[in-house]
Amino acid sequence: MKYLIISTLFLLIGTSLQAQSDWAGTWEGNLNVGTQELRIVFHIKQGDNNTLTALMDSPDQMAYDLKMDDVTIKKGKEISMRLAAAKAQFVGELSEDKQRIKGNWIQGMPLPLELKRSKGKSNDFVRPQEPTAPFPYTIEEVKYENKKAKITLAGTLTIPEGEGKHPVVVLISGSGPQDRDESILKHKPFWVLADYWTRNGFAVLRFDDRGVGESEGDFAKATSADFATDVEAAVHFLKKHDRINAKKIGLAGHSEGGMIAPMVASGNKNVAFIVLLAGPGVPGKELLLKQSYDIMKQQGFEESELSVVQKTSRKIYDAIIKDTKDELGVGDIVKLVKVDAEELDEATQK
Repeated sequence: MKYLIISTLFLLIGTSLQAQSDWAGTWEGNLNVGTQELRIVFHIKQGDNNTLTALMDSPDQMAYDLKMDDVTIKKGKEISMRLAAAKAQFVGELSEDKQRIKGNWIQGMPLPLELKRSKGKSNDFVRPQEPTAPFPYTIEEVKYENKKAKITLAGTLTIPEGEGKHPVVVLISGSGPQDRDESILKHKPFWVLADYWTRNGFAVLRFDDRGVGESEGDFAKATSADFATDVEAAVHFLKKHDRINAKKIGLAGHSEGGMIAPMVASGNKNVAFIVLLAGPGVPGKELLLKQSYDIMKQQGFEESELSVVQKTSRKIYDAIIKDTKDELGVGDIVKLVKVDAEELDEATQK
């Protein structure tokens, strides 16, 4: 009996270790978030004491080695792990051949995410439009202060060759935290623009958004008006630069930056011109309503559900616009949501 117990114990340990090793490796899949697909990569390792650890990459967002918390295996074929920093979770089930994990990425709402075993390296795309050295212009890594916000912003200033002072363009990024190159999906559009314009006689300043890269500040707590002060600080900095023509300072804004550029130009006599790249052409409220409708429709929501969300969102935006004294609280918003949510079935409400 003693030997039988010991043999059974070793059998159980061996089975458990084998189950854990089934998950170890690199897994890769594509997450459809409505407007685009994002590559998601998990690196799962078997550690000491029969535990698993995992790191996550989102290459298209230039995010790597994000630590996953609470990596848990249930029934030998179900895995769950959390990305605490993003309040997100992945839950999936291992296929019989142990080559796929079919599950959901849960961040507010569940999105299907199927992972496949990978050789460990995501396929990187060649971006032939990206500038390559040698560069026929001067490159300066600069820092300047936004005195109003009491933060320092960092960026890159490219200046054409030749003596004298040059006209300059400040690049203003779109919504969401962006680095100075406005990197997205392995593209660096602001770097491409800066290179082209500098080769054609314009100095260009591109900078990291507050709270991004080398720039100080808290992006999440900032409004468009706050970002406008960051641009104001850039104009002030360039006005004093010995190689910049202070009478020819322009702004080029992309997306939300296309709204911020005229905000700054309308109140700053030092701005000589503006360039708008896919800037908003309708009121912000209507833009947000249309954007959320299109995204949710692509995610498979029914028209009846979309109608309720649109109605509720419109009420919320109207309440915020009318709240000139900042008296609107979270409780007030929740009340608006609850009233319209009663039109939905119980499952959708949850």
